[in-house]
Amino acid sequence: MRTVYLGRQPIFNSELKPVAYELLYRASATDRSDQNDARATANVLINAFLEMGVQRVVGKAKAFIHVTPEILDDELLRLFEPSQLVLQLMPDFAYDDNVLVQVDRLRSAGYGISVDDLLVHEGTLPLIERAHFVNSAADD
Repeated sequence: MRTVYLGRQPIFNSELKPVAYELLYRASATDRSDQNDARATANVLINAFLEMGVQRVVGKAKAFIHVTPEILDDELLRLFEPSQLVLQLMPDFAYDDNVLVQVDRLRSAGYGISVDDLLVHEGTLPLIERAHFVNSAADD
């Protein structure tokens, strides 16, 4: 049996009830890295949804995962139920028109869109317009 590590951080509503979980890649039990690359995202998806089972990891709550532009155009996302997955866009990546088309396609397919650690300025407006959830850098 293979050991799988996954960080799970609760996201609370205004009544302090957990309504979602941010799933984070972990290489080991003591790893606290916050990798944002495509491989880390793929590991989170595979570990949480395929190996462990989404019900076991988040129950009926939504799962927030960091995504990179390469993952947005990957067939891997199509393996997962869109209504339970929220794609966290990280503002430190370049989101050109082609990537924004992918974000629009995924949003239309039912995936939640979140922007994490956002500094609001003219260049981030296209992300804000597409997001269901926004966490500004000042909120941390």
